[in-house]
Amino acid sequence: QAKHSDIAMCFDDIPVEIDGKMKIKDTAERFFVSGLVEEKARATGKNLKEQIQLFLEEKSSAKPLLIAQGNDRDSFRRWTDFVIAELPPQYIPYIGGVAISGASHGTGIYEDIQRAAWFDDIDPDVSKGYFHLLGAGAIKRLLTPMIFMKTGFYPEDMRVSYDSTTHTGGMNLGKYFKDGSDILIGKVLSRKYEIAYKNTNDRGNVLVNAGID
Repeated sequence: QAKHSDIAMCFDDIPVEIDGKMKIKDTAERFFVSGLVEEKARATGKNLKEQIQLFLEEKSSAKPLLIAQGNDRDSFRRWTDFVIAELPPQYIPYIGGVAISGASHGTGIYEDIQRAAWFDDIDPDVSKGYFHLLGAGAIKRLLTPMIFMKTGFYPEDMRVSYDSTTHTGGMNLGKYFKDGSDILIGKVLSRKYEIAYKNTNDRGNVLVNAGID
């Protein structure tokens, strides 16, 4: 990250307990635990502090995003306060912005609206006017910040970004459309992957191996 990034992600410790075998993007089996907020937030703050220290030693221009966790307005506020408490004041300028996670909150439209509104509670010296949506790739997940920007709730120079495994893991998590039908690739290397790979390259695009060995 220090050598090849402009914006980096910090390593957060999520205040949830898991019941059963959790699948990718499954929030149904996660249970938010309010009593874990301080412990997990301070652990995240220590990670962020170590990351900034390394970036400074490497003379990197990359800035990490503070990941905020919580289940309601109060827990998000407490989380951010605990994270910042672990940082020397002189490290605050090296934070690039804030990424508000739905891992302990939920990923519905209502929850997206709540988190987007709670971003306004964060100290501007910490948020830097940069709101990153964790794990949001669907266009509908971007509607809330877009509306907030258009209506003036967010300032005009507000920056919003997002990330999603939908793009990088599309080959093994999603489907490939060819000759009028979908091909479900799966996670195991097979003839289906070879078909999609060849078809993509034949069309003049470059297909990056999506972690299938």
